[in-house]
Amino acid sequence: MNQRKGRKPMNQRKGGKQYVCGAGIVIISLIAFYAVLSGTENKRILQVKNEIYTFEMTEEEAAKAVFDYIYSDCDYDYDAKVISTMQQGEMVYLYQTQEKSDLQYEMLQSKDRTEDGQYYVFAHDTRYVTDALSQGFYDEYHTDYAVNRKTGEVLRESQWIETDAGYKLLYSEAYEKAVNQLYFNECQYYIHNLILPQGMELDVIGVTEAPSMCAGYNAGMKSSDAKYKVYLHQDVFIREPRFIIYLLERFQNDAYIGMIGMIGGNGMPKTGVTYRAWNVGKVDCRDPDMAYYMYGAKDMKEEDTIVEAVDGLLIATQYDIPWREDLFKHFDFYDVSQSFEMRRAGYKVLVPYQETPWVIHDSSFAKLTYYDEARKICLREYPEYLYADGGFKFTYDKEWNDLSDLLADQIKALIAAHEWKQVGQIIGSYRGAGRKSSEIEILGILYDIYEKEKTAGVKNSFFMGCRDYQEIYEKYMSVRFLMRRMELGLQSVSYQELWDAIVAEQISYETLEELILRATVDKKKVLEQLIKIYKIAGMKNQVIVCEKLFKIIERRAIPITYSRMQ
Repeated sequence: MNQRKGRKPMNQRKGGKQYVCGAGIVIISLIAFYAVLSGTENKRILQVKNEIYTFEMTEEEAAKAVFDYIYSDCDYDYDAKVISTMQQGEMVYLYQTQEKSDLQYEMLQSKDRTEDGQYYVFAHDTRYVTDALSQGFYDEYHTDYAVNRKTGEVLRESQWIETDAGYKLLYSEAYEKAVNQLYFNECQYYIHNLILPQGMELDVIGVTEAPSMCAGYNAGMKSSDAKYKVYLHQDVFIREPRFIIYLLERFQNDAYIGMIGMIGGNGMPKTGVTYRAWNVGKVDCRDPDMAYYMYGAKDMKEEDTIVEAVDGLLIATQYDIPWREDLFKHFDFYDVSQSFEMRRAGYKVLVPYQETPWVIHDSSFAKLTYYDEARKICLREYPEYLYADGGFKFTYDKEWNDLSDLLADQIKALIAAHEWKQVGQIIGSYRGAGRKSSEIEILGILYDIYEKEKTAGVKNSFFMGCRDYQEIYEKYMSVRFLMRRMELGLQSVSYQELWDAIVAEQISYETLEELILRATVDKKKVLEQLIKIYKIAGMKNQVIVCEKLFKIIERRAIPITYSRMQ
């Protein structure tokens, strides 16, 4: 793999060949850009006067970085608001915002550096003036922050912990990159197992560090001269081996088909909330806490359908139309916009008939932080395509999103410290609230694995040997991916690592059961394979519990939900 630095794509090419137009197909995967990757704004590369920090920051510069991070949505002048003072041997940075009364001040108090010396740590609190001569601290806890001394990266509390030696990072940019690479590797596994027509070659371009979906896809598009291009997220896995053949059949049979998606619809609502308008197509959805097939609607026809727009989880094209990065600067409406741009250019948008879904979307719950901003841009730019009466009004719960990010960070820190009792308390409160967070759902599954193994007296715990949360998460996702290969009926060599771990009792039945129930669609098929493995290994007790679970679910149909409810 040839890796290019910056915002240029990195390529993996078979035989090192460049393609002439029409001689091959390129698959462009947007591996990560910061907003999509984490689903949060916990991690940013802060810009000050449009320059990224490339030097070793002073403590006061780090305090300014935290200030800019907290108030990124406000036009606050740091120099006009902040005063520095030394108190009890530590620097304190005081400032007052418009939201505070005359007697209230915000403060950043320098605490220390992380254990490796790479980050400054600050406490963020509110200060109240109690009388004319003295000041007192209000005891409500806000949050703490750490700042990378070289990059200006800001981390919130619970991304690091306090130890006897100082503050130690739990996860950071390296963790994010590792997670991305894990998904990208699995995405490529399915790509490289696709059946190609004779004379056709395939190129994979992984786009990293793009500032937006449109910018990333433009970079990928410009890097290849292949006629046929497939754009997909790194969390999309093409499960249909003849996928490329099916795409080319559609494109070559109708020169006016400019774009193909897996799910889409007609009747785009005047509200602009287009994701609730999909009524055609199928997707194999793997949410953090459940797995199911999503169909467009109950009354879909079993035929290829021309639509007005498609979802962006996977988009295939045979003509290069620029993605509107001038309009859509985050990760919403890039797909709807591209659908409309194709139609403006005179091309048709198609959703093919799929007997079973062609792709898996191993997605998270959308946070929609910038959705409304993009929705309004779409309404202004494409009024002619948004016409249908009805539709849904858009709502965004910023308070919950911020709170869920904080809770997730706290739970990760507790898991890393093996404080499972406290983890259980937080997970219990979360589940009782009836709200959804992708990260907390996964953390809840990890807690359930811990509890099941503890109850069963498992000796080789799933968490044994994991040094930190990153290793726990990577192990969890690896097992999940390998089990999916088992579910799809791929050759046993493709999940041999899991097979060996099961036989060696490095992965308990309790862990596998939790993943079967939460992460697989065809549970019966997985259990059949698992029973086979246990029988070959002579693990009679595991065979018994597997067969009991099989009897419970054998009459259950594959779960199906519908994007548009009638």
